[in-house]
Amino acid sequence: LRDVLAHLGSLGVVVVAASGNDATTREFYPAALSPRQDLVYGEDDTGVPVIAVGSLNPDESIALFNNSGSWIRAWEPGVSLVSTVPKMQGSVQPRVRLNDIVPGEPCIRSSIDDDNFASGFALWSGTSFSAPLLAAKIAKKLLDGDPPVQDATAARKRGWAAVEATTNIRLVPPPLA
Repeated sequence: LRDVLAHLGSLGVVVVAASGNDATTREFYPAALSPRQDLVYGEDDTGVPVIAVGSLNPDESIALFNNSGSWIRAWEPGVSLVSTVPKMQGSVQPRVRLNDIVPGEPCIRSSIDDDNFASGFALWSGTSFSAPLLAAKIAKKLLDGDPPVQDATAARKRGWAAVEATTNIRLVPPPLA
């Protein structure tokens, strides 16, 4: 995996990876390939272009489920996010016919069903929702910047410039092999 990611990095690709939802300090891959906070990118000579992203609550505190470690380098909202989902009914909650309880009441009422996705939308939480938010910010920065380049060195510089512009990460890319 490291070799594949290093090859992507040599082409100027930046990988944004979810840091995991296990509330542990155990490393979660590929996010754990992100450079540590105490390292300048490239000091470990991996050349791996991974940015690990953790989840923030709506109040901007770190989500309880988020993994922890110096390899998590960026934070984005990741709790109670609305997203699309295929329209489906996951499970069925019990229904009550009110005319059985309240005479003359013809309607059927039921409790809220958290697994009913008939609307095509759902409320989600997790670092896998935080990662695409950062990836989108980086992509937007790339689209707003200079036109795409064909040269790998220029593409790498352009990619890291977008990372630096959208995060608090200041990295010195490793030399090209």
